[in-house]
Order: sequence, then structure tokens, then C-alpha cells
Amino acid sequence: MRKFFCKFVLTLVFCSSFALANNSFITLNPSLPNSENSVIEAFSYKCIHCYNHHKFGTLEKLREAFPNLHFKLYPVSLMNGEFSKEMNELFAFAQYKDEQNGKDASYSDSLSHKLADVYFVSYFLNKQRN
Repeated sequence: MRKFFCKFVLTLVFCSSFALANNSFITLNPSLPNSENSVIEAFSYKCIHCYNHHKFGTLEKLREAFPNLHFKLYPVSLMNGEFSKEMNELFAFAQYKDEQNGKDASYSDSLSHKLADVYFVSYFLNKQRN
């Protein structure tokens, strides 16, 4: 019972933070086709906010709280450097394979999530910034 209560309170706090910070997102008008019950995130490997969402499992927590919600990441190519094109292609391929496997970046075992994890660790923790 205590575990359930803790999860409930965390979910409530998490969801209420969205209501209080209503400038953190926009509602598209008209909406995108086939986007009902969807969270769409503009995503960059060099974005500290994207890294923090990844590190704290925001998408996974949302998926657990709202199982009918669908997630789509739209990568914003802010990457430059020696392997930027290849990294973008890897991410596109990972998303494609995840869609074939019925997953998205909200699953910690998805290819998109694993690829983001490797890059985020390299970029933010190991300071490998080419």
C-alpha cells in the first residue's frame, strides 16, 4: 500500500508540474495528422534538457502513467563534427527499427533509448565533444 501511495504521489507531483509550467509546451492548431494521444518531443543530443529527461526517465514515467499515450521524437540536427551525419542516420535507423518492434524512445530497451544513452554519456559526462 505504501509503495502504491508513493507512486501515486510522485505521479501527481509529476503531472501537476506540467499544469504549472504551461509555457513548456504548445498545442498545435490545427493538430498534426494521426497525432491524437501523442507526445512529440523536438530532440537534440546536445540539449541539456533532453539529456535530463533521458537521465530521469521522463518518457518512461509518462508511458507508465498514461499507457495509451504515444511518443515520437523529432530529432533537431544541432550536431556538427566528424560523425554528425552518421549519428543522425543511426538515430533514424534506430527509430525505424523501434517502430517495427512496437517500441519507442520511452522504452529503456529500445534502440533509440540505448543510442541516446551512449551519446549522452559521451557528450555530457565524458565531455567528448567533436
